[in-house]
Amino acid sequence: MAGFTSCVIAKQPSPLLISYIEHPTASFLNQLLKDAYAELGLQLQFEPMPFERGRLMAIRGEVDGLAARVGPIAADLPNMIKVKVPLLKISIHLICSPQAACDNQVLEDPATTVAVPSGNNHADVIMKEHRAKTLDMKDLQQIMAMLANGRLSYGLFVIADRHDPQLGSIQIAQPPLETQVVYHYLHVKHMALLPDLEKSLAKVVAAADSVDR
Repeated sequence: MAGFTSCVIAKQPSPLLISYIEHPTASFLNQLLKDAYAELGLQLQFEPMPFERGRLMAIRGEVDGLAARVGPIAADLPNMIKVKVPLLKISIHLICSPQAACDNQVLEDPATTVAVPSGNNHADVIMKEHRAKTLDMKDLQQIMAMLANGRLSYGLFVIADRHDPQLGSIQIAQPPLETQVVYHYLHVKHMALLPDLEKSLAKVVAAADSVDR
């Protein structure tokens, strides 16, 4: 047809769905990932999920990635690839209600009950090293609320390096039970992104570290 011109508009790729665990450091970590993927021309959609639900959906490919997990749980994440750029150093602590005796020694008392997020296999591994009982709870928010009002006495909590945990009246036992490094995990269907993603994520993390210093 005379005078007819066609215009082809490139279709934007759909945002990748990334699950994350609600935690005081979540917004910081999600922004790191958002900036790193943006350098590759990709957008992210973040969805908060309890630990076990996020893990199962990741394995089934129902999410494209996990925002952050500690290194030792990689064996529980078939079909997921660790992006080998450390995001944060973390320490895992016993936390206590305002009225409780807050000392790691309570973990050796079989009468002590410690709340952990349901499905958090790494927390279960830590607790198996002690004599205290483990109580599975829905998520960290439920644990924090019940500690603050005294309905629970003890739980486990992750504190990120250089981030104020802001726990209010909840006590933190010292020293930490364990220290670990946090990594981002991507589903194998996106393996082709890995080389460029590791470069862009390393750049973004280095820039964030320089600001924090």
